Amino acid sequence: MREYKLVWLEPDAVRELRLDLSADGGYQRERSSLEIKRAAAMGGDDIPPILLGERPVGGRYVIDGGLRQAVALELGVGLWACIVKTTREEERTLFLRWNCGRPVSLSEKLRASTAPLAALVRSLAMSHKGKVWFLRHSSPRDNGVMKADLVARVAHIGAVGENVPPGQMMTIVDRSTETFRSPADYRNATAAVLNVLDVFENQTIHSEKAIAVAEATYANGHRRFREAEVRKLRALPWKNALRPGEARLNWSLKALRAMAFRALGLPVPAEKQSKKKAA
Repeated sequence: MREYKLVWLEPDAVRELRLDLSADGGYQRERSSLEIKRAAAMGGDDIPPILLGERPVGGRYVIDGGLRQAVALELGVGLWACIVKTTREEERTLFLRWNCGRPVSLSEKLRASTAPLAALVRSLAMSHKGKVWFLRHSSPRDNGVMKADLVARVAHIGAVGENVPPGQMMTIVDRSTETFRSPADYRNATAAVLNVLDVFENQTIHSEKAIAVAEATYANGHRRFREAEVRKLRALPWKNALRPGEARLNWSLKALRAMAFRALGLPVPAEKQSKKKAA
């Protein structure tokens, strides 16, 4: 049973509170000045208590209530805080469990969750800066980067060979505790992401292209591609298979997948018949 302590924080103490936004796996949200001003105007200075984690190394970190802390700073007032002794990993769990603001997004879950797939995405983001971008609030301007949610999809395909729609990734992250059953699953998932980064070096990585390479990775024995294979894949006319518009999205992915498999000397997988066609 955790021991929680309710304390009143004066404005100076509120300013000293920390948000874990660090690049090495920070789990908290950034707030826009407009969001803070709107909340301050609507709620006034009657601010509900916030949840703080007190780490063994020192410092109090906001687990739940980042916007409320920002409002208190905007208004120059104090607030009540519920304090619990924690480690950083325990804070991640509490953030997901007790966050009482807007719903947690996929990118936020990937930053905070202790599930194997989320941990793998964070590891890749930290070890391949500039090529794996940890999605926060705006799109990156540089080419050749993969967003966190796309990294998760590619890694999942590499581990279990199953492509899933973006809308299901929240569930898949949680399920990865069950589906990643051995160290080999982590290696396979990592290989899929690194293959995509190798193939599309210094290029914009579209989702369909990344998924086609991830599926080819899985079919090719879940391993890193050899240099000759990477060169073949880089030389493919990827843009020729892409067509604008949602109506042709499935056709585009089918063509991209076939290109990747043929370049690696693999049999092109048969397309699954839809229920309507089968009927």
